[in-house]
Amino acid sequence: MRFYAVIITVFAVFLIVLPLLWQTPAPPVVQEEETAPQKENTEEVKTDEAAAQWVQPLLPEETPSPAAALPTVEEPLDTGFRILDESTGVIHEISVQDYVRGAVCSEMPSTFHTEALKAQAVSAHTYALNLKKQQAQNPNPSLQGADFKADPSNWRGYVTEEQARERFGDQFDQHWEKICTAVDAVYNQLLLYEDEPIAAAYHAISNGTTEGSENVWGRHLPYLQPVRSDGDLLAPGYEKQQIYTAEEMQKTILSAFPQAVLGEDPGEWLIITQRSPSGYVTAMEIGGVPVTGLEFRSALGLRSSDFTAEQNGGVFTVTTAGYGHGVGLSQYGADYMARQGSSYQEILAHYYQGSQLVQVANQ
Repeated sequence: MRFYAVIITVFAVFLIVLPLLWQTPAPPVVQEEETAPQKENTEEVKTDEAAAQWVQPLLPEETPSPAAALPTVEEPLDTGFRILDESTGVIHEISVQDYVRGAVCSEMPSTFHTEALKAQAVSAHTYALNLKKQQAQNPNPSLQGADFKADPSNWRGYVTEEQARERFGDQFDQHWEKICTAVDAVYNQLLLYEDEPIAAAYHAISNGTTEGSENVWGRHLPYLQPVRSDGDLLAPGYEKQQIYTAEEMQKTILSAFPQAVLGEDPGEWLIITQRSPSGYVTAMEIGGVPVTGLEFRSALGLRSSDFTAEQNGGVFTVTTAGYGHGVGLSQYGADYMARQGSSYQEILAHYYQGSQLVQVANQ
């Protein structure tokens, strides 16, 4: 009897477990939000359409567990910033906290995950202090005594609370609260390399791999080297196409590169000769003239220097991947990492490899 009881029990368990074995686990859900492409910390300006997309409903999110305490450093210069307003010529003196709040509000949609906002806050603070130290060592007379410049009226680099209130309208309170909560948790933190604030470059969307600093600014920085950024492939606007007639392309080329000699066959005008290991165009020939990918990007106003240019029937199709120079932190990549459970510390460690996250004692 005991033998039959065991058989019956095993059979019952088998009937319960069998259906579970045939179930396929669902893939993880990645929250994607309709947000505007961002300017990199060198050039892009948001359009009216982008401004409209900036204000989106906030979604619930999970926050990673607190990390260990950070090492503390003294930074005598980290007491605030003098910012030259490009539109008005006025120099504004603001605290570190107010600057970082305004920089994050300007540079990253508040609909992004809080951990991504924190990573952006540390990047913006570090980048600003790096500029301040450069200005102290080698003053630029055009800054008129300021540490750096911004254009709050055009939502570039930094905005005031009043400008944010105007942009967000009825949704101001919830968006501003989210920004301030993220910033206030980390505004006294910096990224250092060899005890100095790093040039914490950032951009909107990489091509899937970030670019090395030497291919953009001609200087190798160990903490600004290529890393994978897979989440960028899912970003809205990751790939864009621009169409030009042969006449339009010829006019644009000769305006930017007047020494170019363009033959009768438009298919021979543009020849890409070299790409970086990350896939960005570093060298090409245009009508026999050597040109960098960055120069061609600037001439055509392209979103990225990772591009292809195809000609068919007198029509050029230029396709870009990513948005921005591609160096340092990818904003959409950071948001993707955060939504997969990464903390801001892990995001920063990924994009600025070899740097050290510290807390400023005098903040």
